[in-house]
This record gives sequence, structure tokens and C-alpha cells, in this order.
Amino acid sequence: EYNLTWRNFTGPDGSPTSYYVGESGLWSPTPGDSWVQYRALLATANAALTPTLEEVNVSFDRFPSEPVLLGPPDGAWANTTSPVFSWRFNDTDSDIQGMFDWQLNRNDNLSSPEYRSGDVGSNETNYTYDKPLPEGLLYWRVRTADGHGWGPYSEVRALGVDISPPSSFTPFVDPAKWTAQAVDLIFLADDNVSGVQKFTVVIDNKPYGARESPW
Repeated sequence: EYNLTWRNFTGPDGSPTSYYVGESGLWSPTPGDSWVQYRALLATANAALTPTLEEVNVSFDRFPSEPVLLGPPDGAWANTTSPVFSWRFNDTDSDIQGMFDWQLNRNDNLSSPEYRSGDVGSNETNYTYDKPLPEGLLYWRVRTADGHGWGPYSEVRALGVDISPPSSFTPFVDPAKWTAQAVDLIFLADDNVSGVQKFTVVIDNKPYGARESPW
């Protein structure tokens, strides 16, 4: 059951003394929890005829809900500077997305995003930015519109971009001379973006398996 509130009549300019003529949308600040009210003023130049109101058509639209983000997964790392961002259009009374607005920033404050698609008139539910994205941890969101207006922004997701390999290094062993005992292989590996995830040891062209970090 809807909790509707009675309010005075409001015309297209927001005042009670103006009237809608023909097919037109309601004044944009019209509250959404009110009854739809209308008033028709009829006139005739023939006193023998009485004008009648034959039909009234009222249509309404609910703006889309926030889109459901599909990919990349939250917190994932991509090894490309042109990842594909995808979402699902979410609207209870419309089957077609009319527009989308994708945003990305280097921090999770997207009030003034550094990267943005702008308002794109399309029903496509995926997007790739037209320039390479920077490396590092990024944050993105998207909003969608139907044929009547914009819905809210989606949640904010994090995405890491890393296309650079770890820094080169030179390993050494201890002891460094011939020995019949076990030796320690010592090295220091570093990666300035996503960190070192694993390493593989190869001795005399024989792999000794991969090791996950930490080790």
C-alpha cells in the first residue's frame, strides 16, 4: 500500500496558476509520493455545443535502480590497460537501457573522476575506455538511464592494473663455494605495483617448482 500525500495543484512552472497543454511531462520537482491531479479547462466558440473530455491518458516511469556490476571482480588485478567493464541494467518497468555514464578514479572519491565516458546514448552494457588506463589501484562505478531519466550510481569497485614485470635481481647462494651440504638461495625481489606473488627456481635448466608468497 502506498503512503500518498495530498498537495496543492502544481503546474508546469511549479506554481498553481499554470497549466499543462497537450502531451507534456510533469514539472521535474514534482514529489513522487503524491496523487496525480489534473484539471481540464474547456471552451467552445459555439454556444450550442458543449465540449466534453473524452479521454485522459496518464503514463509514469520509474527511473532505473543502480546497475549490477559484473566485471572485473572487485579487487581483481588486470594485466592490460584496456580492461572491459560490464554491468547489468536494472529497471523494474523498462527493458532497454537508454544511456550510461562510466567513471573511474585513482581513489575511491568519484565526485570529480579523472576518467569518464560522459553520457553515452547506448544500450550496450559494457565499456572500454578509449585510452590506456594507468597502472595501480583504481576505482570505478557506472550509472544508467532509461528513456525518461537517470538512476543512481552503482557500488564502487576496486581494480588493479599492472602490466610491468617485477624488477630484475641477481640471486646468490650461501655458501658460495663447493660444498656437500645444503645451500641457501638468497635473493630480493620487488614489484612497485601489485607486489611479487610467486617465484620459480630453475637450476641447470631443471625447474624446482613454483612457490607462492609469502615464503
